[in-house]
Amino acid sequence: MRDTIVHHWTSHPPTGGGDGLSALLSKHLWADDFEANGLECFRRHNAMIRELAPDGRLLEFNVKEGWEPFLEREVPQQRVSEA
Repeated sequence: MRDTIVHHWTSHPPTGGGDGLSALLSKHLWADDFEANGLECFRRHNAMIRELAPDGRLLEFNVKEGWEPFLEREVPQQRVSEA
């Protein structure tokens, strides 16, 4: 989890007395508590995108499914995580 927004946010909290973009995001997206509210914010965002996207125009990719579901050509020999 070192390369995720969760790691960055918890290891680099907003500074500067609560001003700046970082502080605004913290306040309005997850009520100044990313660990408690960040996952729910992520889920709400995904639900909104699913609702707004026209039918048949949204690709949701799950890395566990591999390459096959969305490639229209020969499937690479390497695993998705190695590409």
